[in-house]
Amino acid sequence: MIDFKNYDIPENTASSVSRLTLSNTFPHASMLVGGREEQALEIAYDISSALLCSGENPPCGVCKNCVKSERKVHPDVTVISPTNGRKSLTVDEARAMIADSFVLPNEADRKIY
Repeated sequence: MIDFKNYDIPENTASSVSRLTLSNTFPHASMLVGGREEQALEIAYDISSALLCSGENPPCGVCKNCVKSERKVHPDVTVISPTNGRKSLTVDEARAMIADSFVLPNEADRKIY
């Protein structure tokens, strides 16, 4: 189960995210809105660890998928951020992400953006 104790998020949100990751019913698209950008990114990496985990009780923290996701080097986890100080993605950035989504995952069963 994801440990949300270090994050300032509502308990019902933490419970819902944990339930969805453990039951393997996490939606195909989700947005993390509000709060600090750094915290949202850390939560996203925690969720990616849980979704890619190949161990018991995701995220186990010891399987190769968890370790690589926590180190932010997993080839199937891609952070898409606006460039050049923009607040949103450009059309070309969105197209590149869509094109990459057609490529099969390298190591895990799925890709996460």
